[in-house]
Amino acid sequence: MRRLTAALALGLMVPRGARPAVLERVEVVEDGGPVVRLHVSEPVKPVAHALAGPDRIYLDLPVTATAPAAQAVTRGVGPLLRVRMARFDAGTVRVVLDLAAAVPFTLETDARTVVVRLGPGRTEAAPPPPASQPEAAPAPEPAGPPSAAPSASAAPSLPAVAPEPETKPPDLGTGPPAPRTEPPDLRAEPPAPVPEPPRVAEEAPRTAPEPSGPGRPPVKPPGVQPPLAAARPPAPTDGHGSGERALPLVIIDPGHGGHDPGAAGVGGVIEKDVVLDIARRLAVKLATRLPVSVVLTRLDDSYVPIERRVPEAAEAALFLSLHANACHDPSARGVEVFYGGGAGAPGDPIAADRAMRLGRAVESALATVVGGVRGDARPGTFAVLARNAVPGVLVEIGYLTHPGDAARACDGAYQDLLTDALVEGVRDFLRVSAPVL
Repeated sequence: MRRLTAALALGLMVPRGARPAVLERVEVVEDGGPVVRLHVSEPVKPVAHALAGPDRIYLDLPVTATAPAAQAVTRGVGPLLRVRMARFDAGTVRVVLDLAAAVPFTLETDARTVVVRLGPGRTEAAPPPPASQPEAAPAPEPAGPPSAAPSASAAPSLPAVAPEPETKPPDLGTGPPAPRTEPPDLRAEPPAPVPEPPRVAEEAPRTAPEPSGPGRPPVKPPGVQPPLAAARPPAPTDGHGSGERALPLVIIDPGHGGHDPGAAGVGGVIEKDVVLDIARRLAVKLATRLPVSVVLTRLDDSYVPIERRVPEAAEAALFLSLHANACHDPSARGVEVFYGGGAGAPGDPIAADRAMRLGRAVESALATVVGGVRGDARPGTFAVLARNAVPGVLVEIGYLTHPGDAARACDGAYQDLLTDALVEGVRDFLRVSAPVL
């Protein structure tokens, strides 16, 4: 009876005479622009569409399954942030290309490959745009009507960022929750970064190099203001003709430092080192992708006491503290999110609500992009939250005493995914809390 039921179900999913294709792997290369190659076992007829808010392209592969070893998330290049794939329904695999900004694309297929080229592409492959939508550059498809994608003239300029390390994306392990045990629902896409970078005021020049010490690092990432203990430059404005409206200030707090190493984990990984690496990546991405001003509480391996880490007044839009966990049980693993603080008296429901919304925004983005989040965002009693005048969130990036979590924490590709998710969570919160966004 079970075999009969399975055969009937397969007959509903697969047209008569068609052999289901298998999406074996996703490949991203740079060839005059990002090129995505989907390697399949059988010919498929993909249906492609371009969407905005956030900018992305998705392809539905009918009568297709995914190979068990296929990577769910593949790191992108240039304006292509990442490529994600998951089962959309019983007989369809959906592949999503997350973009930093809208770009035109072309679609090519052969017996074993589906190729998506981002950029102007080959002129002979793209049909002329419809008269009613001159700004759209449709992408040809083997079957069905052409899909419209924004043209290059409509795409905002991309921020200049440093080249990212070419490392293989890590195995992400468990998928995102909501529900936790189900594959990610690609119909609800995570927000894409805001493409227009903010104006960030530069630090006042120094007449001579200063020694390294608490709160006085010798080098700072581009676009990032000095630590809280140092004198801040004038707050940058939104760049829209209103010099009176300052950009939202985001404070990033890499936990521990100096004589306080924090947690120690498998392979000698130390909490203070790994969270500083992640904080530097996050600071650069926030400063280039969102209209915000960014401050780090420390920029090197120095110890900064808590009274100098936490703002005394509600001068920032939010506070984000990065930490790593440890446990006597080596099987404990996963990301955890805590929230607290806010510009109000203890028990102030408005302040508590703002902190809760920040925590949930960050937790939701982490669950969607990275996965492996333990439970929901919840209130925390950590001093950096309890004593904070602004809404704060504390992210435990994983358990360094778990071999998998420790390896991921040190992996550059995973750090990129993690910081991408944190940028999206910050932006989701600021869209509601900060009018400039």
